[in-house]
Amino acid sequence: EILAEKLRGTNVLCVGCTKGIGRGIVDALNSLQSASTISIVGRSKIDHISEFKSFAFDLSTYQGCRALSAALKEDGTKYDLIFFTVGVWPDFDNPL
Repeated sequence: EILAEKLRGTNVLCVGCTKGIGRGIVDALNSLQSASTISIVGRSKIDHISEFKSFAFDLSTYQGCRALSAALKEDGTKYDLIFFTVGVWPDFDNPL
């Protein structure tokens, strides 16, 4: 109840939250029914869950990160909280 009250009316961005621990975070947030908006970023778009905004970008690449940044700017939502659970890191020797 305390967490639900603290999250009431917030906009939450969940990056890397299409599977595993990240998906568990999204499910927990959704069960609280407090956040105004839950947006999910993953390598593939989640179309079958209509209550979430969904963005599909490969964040293991520079281009994917830039494209996500542009899409979030265009979307215009101001986020109060970000969960970042990306499980794949880029190749630091060859990031492009």
